Amino acid sequence: MHVSLPIILLATSEVQRVDGSTDSWRWVIGELRRCPRDLAARGETLFIHKHLYRDAMPRAIRAALGTSAAFCMLEQDKRQLLYRALDAEVLDLLRDPPLMDTDEGRGQDRIGGASASSSGNIRSGLTLLDELARLQALTLYQMIRVFGGGLEHRLVAEQQRGLVTTWALQLLRRSRAELGGDGRLAPDMDGDMYSWHSWIVAESIRRTVMIVYMFYGMYSLATAGFCVEKPTLAKLPVSAAAASWHSEAAYLARSRSGEALQTLTYEEFTQSWVVSPPARMDPFDKFLVVPCKGLERVTLRS
Repeated sequence: MHVSLPIILLATSEVQRVDGSTDSWRWVIGELRRCPRDLAARGETLFIHKHLYRDAMPRAIRAALGTSAAFCMLEQDKRQLLYRALDAEVLDLLRDPPLMDTDEGRGQDRIGGASASSSGNIRSGLTLLDELARLQALTLYQMIRVFGGGLEHRLVAEQQRGLVTTWALQLLRRSRAELGGDGRLAPDMDGDMYSWHSWIVAESIRRTVMIVYMFYGMYSLATAGFCVEKPTLAKLPVSAAAASWHSEAAYLARSRSGEALQTLTYEEFTQSWVVSPPARMDPFDKFLVVPCKGLERVTLRS
């Protein structure tokens, strides 16, 4: 994966907004920056589906929605109270017992009575959706800090990188154990149990994890000059059926052929685009390809 170096523009008195050194990275950063505004204005983002929380909205997402709306309404010099509230919300998220990767947890899962021997996790007592909501909220808060805050807020986001990326990989592992992955259902599921909403949950987890690593990859490029997340990014799963995100009919059509559950690694996905670019590109797929192949090239070929 080849990337260009974005920069942080500095003034003598304050740290300015994160920007990119190329049109491609300016576009990618713009897509990340707009996520809190998209949630507040449209109720969805690149990684939060509008039907994801159709039955119940976890408290973490309710709080993130309110914080995102306040972020959009307040001018930059009037956001001190917002960041105090944001810090309090993050502390609440951290108080929730996280997943623990220990040998003592093998074979134990308090969610639905299913075994977690394949992942070796001690469950937190939170549902899969609750843990997804927690990660999505924390990701939105980091975006607000980096794209709207000052140096002190960016430093906090940087300090919490290890925590956020660890949560992301743990959630992806749990999703594979409970919902399946890589084209296969979980051992205790059959095709009739795997509804469109189940696919939306699994895809939302994949997208959220990808956004987390893309966000911190962008940040490390801006601050250190290289993408520290590149090895992990290359191996993260990407759906081969992006159209299913937009339509249940598209999901059902792809389910009959088995395509709905198929995934590629990010590296495989970008290589497949070079070989056979689609006539019309899905917005999330475009977000994935532009950092590697460039905005101009993607625009010309789709």
